[in-house]
Amino acid sequence: MTLNDPDSEQINAILLSGVPSGFLVFSGDDANNATTSALSSNAGGGGSSNTWVLAQGGDPLPNYIAILPPRGWSGTLSDMEIIVLSRETALDEGRADVQPFGDLVVTPVADGAIVSDTSSFGNENEIIPLNLNVLMYDGVDASVTGAPDENVETATITFTGVGPNASFYIGNTETISTRSGSSSSRTPTPMSTPARPGFRSASR
Repeated sequence: MTLNDPDSEQINAILLSGVPSGFLVFSGDDANNATTSALSSNAGGGGSSNTWVLAQGGDPLPNYIAILPPRGWSGTLSDMEIIVLSRETALDEGRADVQPFGDLVVTPVADGAIVSDTSSFGNENEIIPLNLNVLMYDGVDASVTGAPDENVETATITFTGVGPNASFYIGNTETISTRSGSSSSRTPTPMSTPARPGFRSASR
């Protein structure tokens, strides 16, 4: 006796849901072609997150699937889910199986900064504005709705060789002075203020 099951089940689509807006999902053959992988299909979402199509129409899952966060973002995503849509070919009603995707952890990396050598000019005993041309690649909060950026890169600027009788200012407020010590290397703080830093070589 031979038994046949003509009503075989088939997978219609495999989805990745709960991906925050601003994150992209790529797929391809392997990790070596990450830069040329095809962008997966975005099925839309509720505004703060999207659902991405990983496979559909009976196609197998790609060998390589990757998520690209916004530039400068680092942290942990914990609310994504894998959704498998399937049905029996002889039935109209389909089935949706949902499984947690697990945590996606993006580790912060210090990108560094570019500092341009620019001269500053001024008169003796006056505060001389410092032309500090510093470009930071990751100096802003990259948070998106539902996915806060857990790490923002900061920088410490150290001046060496300034000698004694010198002061550093943020705006018109003195932050540190070399008159109180003999070291020629000082780190004025805070440097994160939007006011322009300045330098003054005071009279002995």
